[in-house]
Amino acid sequence: MGPRPPALPTLSPASLGGREQFADSHVCLHRAAELVDSVEGSFSFLTVAVKDPALVRQACKAFPGRVVLGIDARGGKVAVEGWAEVSEITALDLARRFEDAGAAAIVYTD
Repeated sequence: MGPRPPALPTLSPASLGGREQFADSHVCLHRAAELVDSVEGSFSFLTVAVKDPALVRQACKAFPGRVVLGIDARGGKVAVEGWAEVSEITALDLARRFEDAGAAAIVYTD
């Protein structure tokens, strides 16, 4: 039997995506800090990864090992706003955009 894959971070129900909307990135990062303090494990960015990628990069730096990039896809394209909209970005392209951001994991749902 080969070596075991690395353990994924403990996922919590906390999510910053289509379910939570923020006026600006500072408010979103403040909410992320609250989540880090209130839950064990990590939190995920979904819609915001498409709409404000710089914010996700900031969060990865601010909370190393705690950020999970969530990618929902329909027909290979990234779905946002709780699956209500489909972007023109492919799931693979979005994952590649964050390859060096320092996310703890990527969770892909199709």
